[in-house]
Amino acid sequence: MISGHVDVPELLPVLEAAGVSKVKYQHAKYREHGEVATVCTLFNPDRELAIGYSKLHPKDNFSRRIGRIVALGRAVAQLDIKKRRGMSVQAIS
Repeated sequence: MISGHVDVPELLPVLEAAGVSKVKYQHAKYREHGEVATVCTLFNPDRELAIGYSKLHPKDNFSRRIGRIVALGRAVAQLDIKKRRGMSVQAIS
């Protein structure tokens, strides 16, 4: 079971297969630049697995849900990249 909210239920099987046990989101607003960012971190019981982020364009309206979806998608993409790199390293050895 994964703790934390997953805005894209279709990704639950992918996250579970990757050993993700926790999804954590953080939203930050940088006052100097007026930028807003959302960070999604995926954890297993032992360590951090992947991080994805989304950055809001200054002309757009902030949407917590869209920021989470984009950041989660990028974190899942990081899991896929790490998996592919791990497979290629094993194939070479």
